[in-house]
Parts: sequence; C-alpha cells; structure tokens
Amino acid sequence: MAIEPIGDFFAKDEAGYLINPTKAELIPSALIPLLEAVLSTYHQLLDSSLIHSIYLRGSVARGTYVEGISDLDTLALVHSPGIRWAKLPGAVPAIERLQNQYHFPGDLELMLTSLTIPLVEYHPRLAFVLQSQSLCIAGTSIIPDLPKYRVSEVPRLALDWLVEDWTAFQKQQSPGPADCRRMAKLCIRAAFEWVVPRLGRYTLDLYPAVESVIEFYPERASQLRTLLAYYIIPPQPLSAFQQLIENNVRWLLAELA
Repeated sequence: MAIEPIGDFFAKDEAGYLINPTKAELIPSALIPLLEAVLSTYHQLLDSSLIHSIYLRGSVARGTYVEGISDLDTLALVHSPGIRWAKLPGAVPAIERLQNQYHFPGDLELMLTSLTIPLVEYHPRLAFVLQSQSLCIAGTSIIPDLPKYRVSEVPRLALDWLVEDWTAFQKQQSPGPADCRRMAKLCIRAAFEWVVPRLGRYTLDLYPAVESVIEFYPERASQLRTLLAYYIIPPQPLSAFQQLIENNVRWLLAELA
C-alpha cells in the first residue's frame, strides 16, 4: 500500500530550542464533544479539588490527527502524592463507553501524575513531554515554568522502555490489532530515538520517523515501511504483523547491544 507522507519535524527557535507545535485551534472540531466528555470524566471519577490541570498531547493537539488511526491522549496533574504515571481509576469502563458513544476507534488515554515541584527533577521525561508537545486544556498550565529542550537534550521516551514493553507484549496470549499497533508504534519511535543524535532533528510522527531511520539503515527500508503499513491497516491474520514486530525489535536490540 502507498503510505501518505503525513507529519513533519519540530521547528526550532533561534537558540535551537524545540518549539511546541500544539495549538487549541488545531484540534479537529469533530473531536471537541469527545474532548469535553473526557474532561467531564476526570471530574466524575476524581475529586475536582485534586485536579490542578489537564493536558492534551499527540496528533490531536498538533494538527496531524488521522481519523480511524490516531489516538487521543490526556494527562491530569493532581494534588495527590506518590503518583508517577497511572491510569485514572475507573477509566477502563469509562473509556469503552466514550469510544462507543462518540464512535472513536483509536485509543483513549486518561492518565494521572502527581504535581511535584520541580517536575523536571521528579519526572524529567514527563517535563519534556509537557513542555515540548502538550497543550493545557483545563486549569493553570505549568508549561511556561518548564525548561526548553534542544534536540541533544531530548530524553529517550520509547527506547529506554523497549525491553520492558516487548516483554509485556510477548506475555500476551492473544494480542489483538490494537496491541500490535501499540507495539509497532513503540518500535518505530524507539528506532527513531536511536538515530536522533545523528539526525539532529525531532519528530513524533511515524512517517518521518521511519524515513529517518532508513537514512542510516537503508537495508531496513522494506521491513520498516511494511511495519508502518501494518500499523495503519493491520493484516489478517495478525501473525505476519507479530512476526514483523519481532524482527524489528530484535534488530534494534542487537544494535543497542
């Protein structure tokens, strides 16, 4: 299948810092009712006094949302200690209800993290995610208080967790299309993070990520492009998808060794 070249690299300011590409006006109008329902869900399942602020990240906030493929990822900073990265309690049935009610086929993520100051010391990876690629959609944003990042300072969000994520995937008895898509995305992003220091550019979008890896590993072109194609439209049966994921993960782990 022909893969549409969707996505781009982050722009930089004059000092070389990454520019956060998220804007409220980039959120598709068709998703506003769902997003409002997600905000209501946070307040229904949590004591509202605990919620400091809520953030939207990912393609929905960056103007690169693809219907039927993209996810909707949100995070609440809460006045409750000891929460490093956790699902909103009671979110699983709520997410299923929202997906059905709003006919949203992608993943819905409703996460919590304790508001700990300074966040950059308590949770440096999250500080990067908030500062560089998130949009505050409720409460008072802490983004202006966070440091900016150059490409050389970007943390490895997928690569450092690849072994753990791969182990968890392997333990699933019958991974479905959503599980395979999630692992394929992690694999692509981990491979991209591996070449970022040599590339000198940064993206969250899978198409430029794949093409960037191919610049350094042209012999992986067929495997990586097929992996992206399977991510977009999972094949049936899923065995070919699973095998391709395994091939690419094992290649990357060998590179890291």
